[in-house]
Amino acid sequence: MVSRLKSHENNVHFADKMAPLDKRKLDHLLDVFFVRQHGTLLSRKEVSTFIMKQALGRKHTLEELLQLLELRFKFNTSQNLKTNEAMTNRTKHVNTSSIKFGPIVKAERENVIRFLSWTIKYYAFPHWFENLGREPFKACNTPIPCEYTEDRALYNTSDIILIHPFYVTRKEHMPKYRFPHQKLLFFEQEAPSRCRFNMKRYDSWFNVTCTYTSDADIVAPYGVCLPNRDTIRDNPGSITPYIRQLYGPSAESAPWLSVVETIQRSHNRAADKSRLVAWMVSNCYTPSRRATYVKLLKRHIAVDIYGKCGTMTCPHGDESCDIRMKTYKFYLAFENSLCPEYITEKVWRALEQGVVPIVLGGADYNTYLPKHSYINVKDFTSPSELAKYLKVLDLNDTLYNEYFDWTKSYTCHSDVPATSLACNMCRHANENINKQETADIISEFWSRKHCISPKQFYTGIVQ
Repeated sequence: MVSRLKSHENNVHFADKMAPLDKRKLDHLLDVFFVRQHGTLLSRKEVSTFIMKQALGRKHTLEELLQLLELRFKFNTSQNLKTNEAMTNRTKHVNTSSIKFGPIVKAERENVIRFLSWTIKYYAFPHWFENLGREPFKACNTPIPCEYTEDRALYNTSDIILIHPFYVTRKEHMPKYRFPHQKLLFFEQEAPSRCRFNMKRYDSWFNVTCTYTSDADIVAPYGVCLPNRDTIRDNPGSITPYIRQLYGPSAESAPWLSVVETIQRSHNRAADKSRLVAWMVSNCYTPSRRATYVKLLKRHIAVDIYGKCGTMTCPHGDESCDIRMKTYKFYLAFENSLCPEYITEKVWRALEQGVVPIVLGGADYNTYLPKHSYINVKDFTSPSELAKYLKVLDLNDTLYNEYFDWTKSYTCHSDVPATSLACNMCRHANENINKQETADIISEFWSRKHCISPKQFYTGIVQ
């Protein structure tokens, strides 16, 4: 990199006060500028347009024009040159014409793939992973080990930059530049219809996607239902492509595959329940218009509403909430958005707690949940018809208990272990370490146009 810079500068023969820029001199100037600003995400057209306006009718030396560019784009070229010199060993084989989508190039002196969390916060959690360093990846068994950091001082030597767009704001902005060996990872678990991130502005920035959808490079669902070993033996198809994508090569032998439990599953589940329908919610106005459906449902059956949208309280994350939930027969697992594959913790927690979830959302629930483990509002012509069915189940313990037959074959988890996400990230980085990766155009990949409109969704189920 240093030798290339010297070569460019030696070939630029500007006069002390050069004449107005012609194409050849402009190309030389841009070559020097982009080599010095190694890793910038500025486009050549953007820089040339600015410099042509500044140079119009004026005479400037090369260094004067470079200083103008430095002030305009707030980038210290001399400091960046020092950074590039320090990075020479790490990036010496990288083609600088592929700055946006360069492969990871590792120096022999540092045999590790470093993940840097640019947006540290992870929804309700203060960090992506509980531990720093190599601890999150210790069970991954990859050729090159991975490590995790939140220290932005290590940005220049980090390989994967984790970006959580939901937390990118004016204050928490995107990186100003990146190096050819780095890849930007787009991580999102909020539905496209709720994402406030300006996707269009960052088209072609990202190299890797990590979302709850199966078309992402790395899948990160809110929860999962997994077959036990006996189920896999009797039905190998129970290891679905989605599970294989989530757990990789260890899908058949992972420790989460339990044997058939000895717990007596034939006991009367209804006998443990003293209440009928619950809904815990804090966001009352959502793209899915779920509150409207609940309002109609309440005309025909009692619904206990906890949180900001109701009259009952239950501290979020408190163990008492889980205990209280178990006393209900049904739980309204209504999503805030009507988007494909969007199944949040509401569904998984209900299944995990032994409560029958009533689902409202844009996902194909049959693909992800055991058969006859949930009730879908789409199967009823109106809220009143749904209420009638719930009352029938309330009076018939045999019918109600059939909604738990799946527990003989599957175990549902409301949270996919962090080690699974970490290992998927590390495995993907290892498999693609010398490959160029370009994510789909983000504004298309994460577009609300993939979601269903309330008008379309409620047609035929709300009269």
